[in-house]
Amino acid sequence: MTLQVPALIVGAGISGLVCAYALRKAGVDALVIEASGRAGGALHSHRRDGYLLELGPQSFSGTAPLLALCSDLGIAREIVQAPRRVPRFVLMAGALKQVPLSPPAFFTSDLVSARTKWAIARDIFGKSTPPEQDESVADFARRKFSAELLDRLVAPFVSGVYAGDPERLSLRSAFPMLHEAEKRKGSVVRGMMAKPREVPRQSPTLLSFHEGTESLARALSIRLAEGLRLNVDVTCIRSTGTAVYAATRSAFGGVNSARPEPSRDAGSAPFQATIQMGGKQETILADNLVIATPADAGGKLLCGLHASFASLLGAIEYASVAVVSLGYRRSEVGHPLTGFGFLAPRSAGRTPAWGFLESGNRLRQCCLACLCFVSAAWPADNRRPRGSRERVEYVESASR
Repeated sequence: MTLQVPALIVGAGISGLVCAYALRKAGVDALVIEASGRAGGALHSHRRDGYLLELGPQSFSGTAPLLALCSDLGIAREIVQAPRRVPRFVLMAGALKQVPLSPPAFFTSDLVSARTKWAIARDIFGKSTPPEQDESVADFARRKFSAELLDRLVAPFVSGVYAGDPERLSLRSAFPMLHEAEKRKGSVVRGMMAKPREVPRQSPTLLSFHEGTESLARALSIRLAEGLRLNVDVTCIRSTGTAVYAATRSAFGGVNSARPEPSRDAGSAPFQATIQMGGKQETILADNLVIATPADAGGKLLCGLHASFASLLGAIEYASVAVVSLGYRRSEVGHPLTGFGFLAPRSAGRTPAWGFLESGNRLRQCCLACLCFVSAAWPADNRRPRGSRERVEYVESASR
């Protein structure tokens, strides 16, 4: 059996689902296929014994496009917002230090030294020019501010967002707005404050849903209906014409471009995917192809188009993260727990980790949940918890 579609999307994680939904809204009959038996990828929420367990991401940033998507899907009322003013902490010298959430609080805090505060003041009133070549997040923080700020705030924050090593993360890829701010105004602070008027200012918010982050994937899956197919294995993707593919590597190991020239057989779809579904082999012809899988898997799928895809995409590294969920009866915890979460940087003498506390309306009143993420994106050492039991013990000890 052969099926022809205007757009084929391989991978039904959140990227593939949103891509398919946007294309269908624009009038393009997109089909998204997924090898596993569920859509959503890393978004996976599970209820057990009164606890809501997130097996992947715990929250998302409340950007205007995402909020508009939730409204369009009819799930805006299910959104739960993280408390704005509840303290956040960083683990330093064996104790939790509160992170200042406003400029006055920052400049009066003992979290960083006077030298670092002066470096930030110098950025506000001074002027600098970013280097022509891309730099790592760590190099940027040291150049503009100080190694202390990198260690105590920037690195923990980057770990919390990307679970990655700031020495290896590209600034222009991870935080392009910081590069553009310095480029535009000669100052990160002034540049961030002077955003173009057509871009509405937004207060950063962390959001989730009453039934967990997977609610977004479920809503998209329902809307896609027959446009989503599960348990479909792609065995081969090839070009049906004479398209030539070119790919180049960026300075930080990513792929800058990979595109075909437009020449191909007249009247034919340029892509042919061979799939296995329900024990049967089928063929899908597609005018457009979107690969929304992990990079290494995508490279293997695309090697039939050009051999360079496998090596280029396979070289992209991912930060491995272990998710540890701990559940307690509220009566078993004597601490008032007046905080939202904490970050544990590498300099604290532990494997980089971050955790969140929850006891709100998503759980039974007698329950308290502690969700912790443990990063493995750092050089191996004896401090890294390895087995499942060791990870749980590590998180329990770090949470005391």
